[in-house]
Amino acid sequence: MRLKIFVIFILSSFSTFSQHTISGTFNPPEDFEWVILYQLDGMSQKYLDNANIESGKFSFMLPKGTNVGMYRLFYDLQNQLYIDVLYNKEDIAFTVNPQQLDNTLEFTVSKENQLFQDYKNKIYEQQYKLDSLQLSYFKANDNQKQALATAYIANYKLLNTIQNSFNIASEKTLAHTFIKALARYNAPEILDNPQNYLEELKNHYFENLDVSDTLLLKSDLAYQRIMNYIFLQTSDDPEVLARTQKEAIGKVMEKIKPNAELYKDVIEGLLQVFSQQDHTELIRFLLNEYYTKLPETTIDKEFISELEAQLKIAVGSPAPPISWRENTTKKRLAELSGAEYYIIVFWSSTCGHCLKEIPILANFEKDDKNTQVLAIGLEEEQSKANWESITPTYFILDKDKNIIAKPNTVEDVMAFFNRIK
Repeated sequence: MRLKIFVIFILSSFSTFSQHTISGTFNPPEDFEWVILYQLDGMSQKYLDNANIESGKFSFMLPKGTNVGMYRLFYDLQNQLYIDVLYNKEDIAFTVNPQQLDNTLEFTVSKENQLFQDYKNKIYEQQYKLDSLQLSYFKANDNQKQALATAYIANYKLLNTIQNSFNIASEKTLAHTFIKALARYNAPEILDNPQNYLEELKNHYFENLDVSDTLLLKSDLAYQRIMNYIFLQTSDDPEVLARTQKEAIGKVMEKIKPNAELYKDVIEGLLQVFSQQDHTELIRFLLNEYYTKLPETTIDKEFISELEAQLKIAVGSPAPPISWRENTTKKRLAELSGAEYYIIVFWSSTCGHCLKEIPILANFEKDDKNTQVLAIGLEEEQSKANWESITPTYFILDKDKNIIAKPNTVEDVMAFFNRIK
């Protein structure tokens, strides 16, 4: 008896402290050469290791004592292609078509990931059927609506059955936390119009999201769900959209306020999104109402400085001051008049794209009496700190010197003026 107990103890100890692997097979192999392994920690990603891909295969040996949680395998940083896996002290192996992640990922080893992937496959398929019935109902005539409503109820019950079965099957697993969090609210009966549908979805959006769950917060699932909620708000009127997004932000911030780290991550994430959209109103709102009110030790002053610099050249903002010399005369943008539009292009004599695009722009605008082009060389311009230093960079101003567009290329500049002519 003692020998048997001793053997069991040895085997148990070996299982507890042995190292595990994460292995993948790309089929077809494609041209990917490497994979980078990260441990997710909220909005942060901790680099762990990298591996070469040989004949479509790669493998990682995890260090002893690796924490349970969600890990990310990046194989194409430029196109943001990655696979997330749950690690719970077991080996993980999968096969996938790297260009078709959604329907080809199959875990051959790892009960946790097999269960979670099976759940996602089945629940997403059933959710799609339910959403399709709801959308069809919005477009249906009176003769079709009863059949759609009946089919909706049947599929609603089936979806709940799937969710409940996985809730039970996943108990005492790592996947359980994520299966509960991904459960989406659906109205028990079909809804009459899109407005009611969106309101129901927004009113119940956070029912299954536990923002106090440490495991959930270590992944980025909570963050992604929160961001999706804010962008559920829709309107063709920019003012109405901004107002509803502010209201959504307020609701989210109140809910997550007890979690300081998530609170800060969401604010910074929103600031980055709205800065990419040149949405000065919402950037100011987030800075003034939330970010600058964080504890001073947590505020990233460099981050604020970068945002302030972007706001100066955002669409809708007055153009920053700029001056240049023509022979011995100092010229200023503010002193120019007589044009309906001004094109400012920053360029450099060492920039190949500039040397190609500037002549195209000059030829395009040579007969336009309503537009004035200012080509500013960054080697000489003294006000460039107020603008951008990437070349070529284009700004289109109205007659009052307000920025109304920021085209990326000379083709975009031409397309802008072709639209308004």
